[in-house]
Amino acid sequence: MHRYTVDDIMALSLCSAYPRWRVEMLWGSRDSLTIEEITALEIPAEDRLWVAIYTLPVDRLVMLARRYANDQPGCADAGRWAKQAADHASASATYYAAAYAARSARDFSAALERYLVWAVEAHREADHE
Repeated sequence: MHRYTVDDIMALSLCSAYPRWRVEMLWGSRDSLTIEEITALEIPAEDRLWVAIYTLPVDRLVMLARRYANDQPGCADAGRWAKQAADHASASATYYAAAYAARSARDFSAALERYLVWAVEAHREADHE
């Protein structure tokens, strides 16, 4: 499994809630973390999902966005963002597909956790190719 350093994560242009010192604190004494370790950090699920999506290879983004949209077929916004992800191989569109699908789910938190698992699975599949 691929490992991510603080520099790798900082290169993703995180939001202001994650300055370098905070990411370094989350990494502790470790030089790098796997996606499984990152998604187990004590940070909000939305942030863990964001990192899992933004570190995916481009070819996995479209598949994942479609999976999120298909999980909530009645959510037009999730479908629209999944189409954007397909058209532009976009991490941000994939994240928005997940966010809109989760918001339309009966249990938002459970949907986010499920989508996080799917993102980690996509990482594993990418590592095996």
